[in-house]
Amino acid sequence: VYIKGIVVASAASADKAGSFVIADSTGAVFSYNKLILNVGDEVIIKTKYSTNKDLPQSNTTSIYGVLSKGNDVSSYKQTTVDFTGETLLAKLKEEGQSTAKLVEDIYGKMVKVTATLKAGKYINLFTAGQESYLVSVYCSDEDNEALNALIPEGQESVEVTVYGYFRQFNNKDGVQSIYLQLSSYELAK
Repeated sequence: VYIKGIVVASAASADKAGSFVIADSTGAVFSYNKLILNVGDEVIIKTKYSTNKDLPQSNTTSIYGVLSKGNDVSSYKQTTVDFTGETLLAKLKEEGQSTAKLVEDIYGKMVKVTATLKAGKYINLFTAGQESYLVSVYCSDEDNEALNALIPEGQESVEVTVYGYFRQFNNKDGVQSIYLQLSSYELAK
């Protein structure tokens, strides 16, 4: 199967392949296979349908062609599902990972989460009263460094807003969380 679309989230850098999300007018799909594609690339990929933990994903086998680079992806933010850390936590507790409703609400859509970023090797977002992360963000090494640089010197955390695509659920020690593939980020307003 061939899919033509815009890369709207990517963990790749100039010289390091990463997983990505490709979108068109019908929605978006996560590709676990690592390729060097950047946000804004319009591409045609060769892929097979696959699943991970019962969630659909693309098993991309190759890039058929890069049609253009640097395309604006801001229009994809118009279909954003908007959460604060507290509202996402409440939704996870209410619906849980086993229900199709939560997946229906967020799969293939841009998810916006405003929560607390704590300094560390991984980009994880927390909400008040949570010791375990609520959201784990997959991104390039450069985005990881840039996000950590948002934390003011002498502080351990900062409120941020991230935009990304739902990848999967995680249930660690009975605490529900989600994984997002990063599209963009900013300091919380």
